[in-house]
Amino acid sequence: MHHHSNEQFFSLLRYALGAASSFDACPTGKEWDSIYVQAVKQSVIALLFTGVNRLRGEQEPPFQLALKWAADAEDVRALNELLNSESKRITCLFEAEGCHTAILKGQANARLYPDPMSRQPGDIDIFVDGGMERVGALLTRLGLIEEGEKPQGHHWHLPEGFSEVIVEVHHRPLPRTDSDTRHTDRIMAYLQGEFETATTFCPEGFRVPSIAYALVMQLSHMRRHAVMNGGIGLRQVIDYYVLLNHATDAELQQLRIQVKHFGMKQFAAALTWVLQQTLHLPAGKMIAKPNRYRGEWLLRYIMEGGNFGTYKPRDESGNMFRMVWNGRIEVFKTILVWPEMARPIWRSEWDFLSYLISSIPKRIRQRTLFFSKHHNNQNNPPIKQ
Repeated sequence: MHHHSNEQFFSLLRYALGAASSFDACPTGKEWDSIYVQAVKQSVIALLFTGVNRLRGEQEPPFQLALKWAADAEDVRALNELLNSESKRITCLFEAEGCHTAILKGQANARLYPDPMSRQPGDIDIFVDGGMERVGALLTRLGLIEEGEKPQGHHWHLPEGFSEVIVEVHHRPLPRTDSDTRHTDRIMAYLQGEFETATTFCPEGFRVPSIAYALVMQLSHMRRHAVMNGGIGLRQVIDYYVLLNHATDAELQQLRIQVKHFGMKQFAAALTWVLQQTLHLPAGKMIAKPNRYRGEWLLRYIMEGGNFGTYKPRDESGNMFRMVWNGRIEVFKTILVWPEMARPIWRSEWDFLSYLISSIPKRIRQRTLFFSKHHNNQNNPPIKQ
C-alpha cells in the first residue's frame, strides 16, 4: 500500500477509535480499495467500518465496496456474540469445578472498545489457575483431553466438538519463551500476584484480569510474537492502545517502572513510537520514551506481515540452503535491533540447529536435501512455547 493510502488508513483508524473527531481525507476509489485490503490484512475490518459508517457525501467509499464492507462487519459482530457466549459458558464450566479463571486478550479486550462488537475476534484463551498437573487432571476428568496428554507449551487445545470456536486452556499466562532471560520469574511472579487479587466478572458473564495485569501480560506477548515468532498485527497494537486509555495514572506510572524491571524497555519504547505515530497516543499515556529506530522496524514489520505475520513474504522454492542462509541473516538483523532478546534468540537458533542435524538421516532416506514447502517456516527459528 503506497504512502498516501497508508496515511488515509491511519486517519480512518483514529476516527473509528475516537482518537480524532474527523476523517481528514477524501480517498479515490482505488485508494478505498487499498484501505480495505489493509483492513483485511490487519484484521480490523469491522473496526474501520464503524468510521466508514459515519462518513457522508464525497468521503464515502464506492457503493459496492461499502456493501461488502458492511456484510463483513456484520459477520464480525455475529462472531463476537458467539465468542462472548462461549467465553461465559466455558468460564461457568471451570468455575463450577472450583477453579479461578480469566479470559485473556481477545474478548477481555473487546469489551473496552468504543464499539465492543467491532473488534475482530480469533480464538478463546482462558487461563485456569492451579498449575499444569492440576489443570491437566481436571481436563482429563472432564473428558476434554486424553489421559497423559501434554500441553502444547503453556496450553491445551480443546477438541473441535467442544465448541464452534477454537479454545485454548492455559495453565500459565505466558509460555516459557523468555526462559533464558533473568526477568521471566519477575514477570510471572507479578502476574500470579495480580491475578489472585484483581480479577472480576464482567457484564458479559466471564471473568477478566485487571488492566494492570493485561498491560504487562500483553506487552510480553507482543514482544515474543514480534521478535521471535513471526510477527504481530495492528489488532494487537490497537488492543494495547485501548488498554492504555483505560488505565489510571497510577497504573501507567507503575507500568513505566515495570517495563524496566521486567526487561521490556526496548520493546516498550518501540511500541510507544508506533502508537504515537499511528494513533497519536497522548504524551500522558506513554509508557516509555519513543524510540524511532526500533519503532520504524516494528511498524514496517507490522504493515508488511499483517495479523501475526500471516502475509509475510516467504520463500516457496523449498531450497534448504537458501532458506537456512536467509533465515540466519534475519536472525542476526533481529539481534542487532533487539539486543535484549539475544539470549532467547540464540537458544532458538540452537533448537533450530538441533532440528536441522537430527533431520539429516530422514532427508537422506527420502533422497533429498531440501525441505518441502511445508517446512518453509524454518525461515524463522522455532521457539519453545
